[in-house]
Amino acid sequence: MFELTVIFAGLIFFSCTTLSWKYSAEKGSMTLLSWAVVGIGLIYGLGWILVLLATRDGQNERWERWILPFENLFLVQNLSVIFLIAGIWAGWQTTRRVRVWSSRFSSKRLDFSDEKALMYAWALFALAVFFQWIYVSAYGGLIEYLDYSALIRSSIFEVENKFGFLRPFAGLAFFSSYLFWGLWRGRKTRLIIWIGLAVSFSFSLYVLYSWLGRVGFVAYLSAFFLAQALWMGIAPARLMLGSILGGVILLFVLYGITNFLEIAEVGGFYSFVAKELSFPFGSFFAQLSLGEHLFRGFKDFLYAPVYFFPSSWWVDWIESVSDVNTIVIEGAKKGEQGVTGGIPVDLVTFGLMQASVFGVPVVGFLFGLMLSFLQGIVEGFRNPRVRLILLSYVSIKIAIVAIFYAHPAHVIVQNFDLIAFFLLLIVFSFFGRLRLK
Repeated sequence: MFELTVIFAGLIFFSCTTLSWKYSAEKGSMTLLSWAVVGIGLIYGLGWILVLLATRDGQNERWERWILPFENLFLVQNLSVIFLIAGIWAGWQTTRRVRVWSSRFSSKRLDFSDEKALMYAWALFALAVFFQWIYVSAYGGLIEYLDYSALIRSSIFEVENKFGFLRPFAGLAFFSSYLFWGLWRGRKTRLIIWIGLAVSFSFSLYVLYSWLGRVGFVAYLSAFFLAQALWMGIAPARLMLGSILGGVILLFVLYGITNFLEIAEVGGFYSFVAKELSFPFGSFFAQLSLGEHLFRGFKDFLYAPVYFFPSSWWVDWIESVSDVNTIVIEGAKKGEQGVTGGIPVDLVTFGLMQASVFGVPVVGFLFGLMLSFLQGIVEGFRNPRVRLILLSYVSIKIAIVAIFYAHPAHVIVQNFDLIAFFLLLIVFSFFGRLRLK
């Protein structure tokens, strides 16, 4: 079964890349669907092969007890991935009207000229700095806050902060720097743009460092490189191949960031990669074998709107799907009994926990619907440079990363700055129309 699983995972990778390449060639560009399918191939294809080999070789002590004893379930996991792909594809193909509607809405409410882009970029940067300044005041200031950031990431709160809900708004600096980048790529060489790009980029790195988010670092920086590649008009096949190679490079980057930030105990690179990629598989086998949490009945989607509010409002009465998964694997949820890290839930395990194996294609369909909606939103930006940088960020942060970290609480909280960015554009547009009248 071990060898058969490796072959099956290889076929998943090959099928995903081929499907994505053919669809992208037909459309003339990489869409969010294309990136999602490539991401699935990398995670559940090549990633699964690496995890299997490393675990068998004794390089994955952290997860081997949740993988090796469940060889009889390997095939179920592989088939669930196929169900996921089918669900995502169906969700994307049957919601074209949603994509058209969101594109029209975006072009009317979110699009703007270069002149307005400059104003919006500075406004977003000012808001990011202002909200961060208020948030860190409880810790003594911008620099002093860094002494507490690791504890906060582990859900250990030594300082009571009534402005804790402002923390995600610092991420608005990311989109400020993206707008400045778009203006710069449009050959706008005014000094104010250079200054804006420099200060917003620097502040964004400060924010990411304070959050200690490795994936956030990679997503933010990778968006610039991907946008540049799209701007150069690189063909989908070459872009996809380059992205796969880039994914390998990013693993080295994550390894280096983990060492630098001292987020976790790091061994060799081979062992590190196996540990980082194991939780989707270990979680799947743990949940399927236990069988206690396989029929949550999609209630996690009903809870989703609550996650837009400060966590202090709901953390004591809502047990998220990630909390449940962490309890099963660690014995307690994050922040309790010495557990300092939660176990995320990937898209396959998330679907499994809603309605067993039958929940996987349903969750895939909803994910495809979300991608279709976001594709329309981004396509509505007529400014090509703004469109490309936003498409790059959403492709990485949603189409790929959200497969890995799929539970609604994580998707909403980790992308709150993106949601706030779109909402602020609507507000800016509204006040702009008032001035015209």
